[in-house]
Amino acid sequence: MRFINLTGCRPGMLLARDVLNANGITLLRAGSELKPSYLETLKKLGYKGCYIEDDFSKDIKSREAVSIAVRNEAAILVYELFSKSAFDKNTIQSHMLDQVKNILDDIVEQIINNRDAVVNVLNLKSFDQYTYQHSVDVAVLSVLIGKEMGLVRRELIELGTAAFFHDIGKMFISQVILNKPSSLTKDEFEEVKRHPQLGYDYLKNMLGMSEIICQTALYHHERFAMGEGYPHQIRGAEIPLYARIVAVADTYDAITSKRPYKEAMRANEAYELIMGSSGTHFDPIVVNAFTRKIAPFPVGITVRLSNAKEAVVFKNHENFLLRPIVKLLDSPPGTMLDLLDPANLDITIAEMI
Repeated sequence: MRFINLTGCRPGMLLARDVLNANGITLLRAGSELKPSYLETLKKLGYKGCYIEDDFSKDIKSREAVSIAVRNEAAILVYELFSKSAFDKNTIQSHMLDQVKNILDDIVEQIINNRDAVVNVLNLKSFDQYTYQHSVDVAVLSVLIGKEMGLVRRELIELGTAAFFHDIGKMFISQVILNKPSSLTKDEFEEVKRHPQLGYDYLKNMLGMSEIICQTALYHHERFAMGEGYPHQIRGAEIPLYARIVAVADTYDAITSKRPYKEAMRANEAYELIMGSSGTHFDPIVVNAFTRKIAPFPVGITVRLSNAKEAVVFKNHENFLLRPIVKLLDSPPGTMLDLLDPANLDITIAEMI
């Protein structure tokens, strides 16, 4: 399979992956033949492209750290938690918290058993999907980072829960402000900055969550060495470990997602931004774990090499994620290059995902 931007998709192409809507419902199933009406709908919904199966890419396989089915189930649960239960009743029912525990058990189990997996690509997202998939993606990323840092199963479930609820305080912020398609005013930004404290209060007083989970919601926007975050401008080890992990996962998922006020950043650009913020915005130990588990060049995307030729990423080397194996699109097509070999080329441009 390979990812192709919608501008390059043509009627008759076969989908390699399901396409889901904002609520985790399948819009198009893998194996479906693309039609002009499908492409037009995907464009209107804000999708950048599709994973296509063709003769060139049939041997390219992306290994998911967590199955699409589990992430889909989790996205539906987030929708139920953050919209119907929380907004209508101002409380989350106990059976929903049991569902959160069960889904996090599944996520942690898959990550523990999938020992060598790296995140090759997050779910394809439209703007509308961001609200509900963000919490799921941050939980998956956080657990992957936590596992790489040596956290045990009990801690990973606790970390996943903290990540799942890290942004719950945004329920109490005006959606008009959160979805504003332009820069926020000073007063609007001050309103947004209330969400960590609102989240802490809700998790503590309404849901009875443990202090470590509540503190993750409170401190995930603090800055590691700068003391310039919010709400309390703490730094270093004053910031709880889970909040330091979630800060990295939250930032990465946010900047690689299309929002009403900005386009999504390429995975490799986001990777470089996180690395460049190590020791300032983020804990270097957390960033080091992140760089070993999150692929800057996801399997299936098209890249341009330093000789101007194009290739598709075939496989990532764990612990050497900046130098994948690629499959040339021409000269002659199908030729494999292992970029881990220093004699080979570099990647200069990666396609938007």
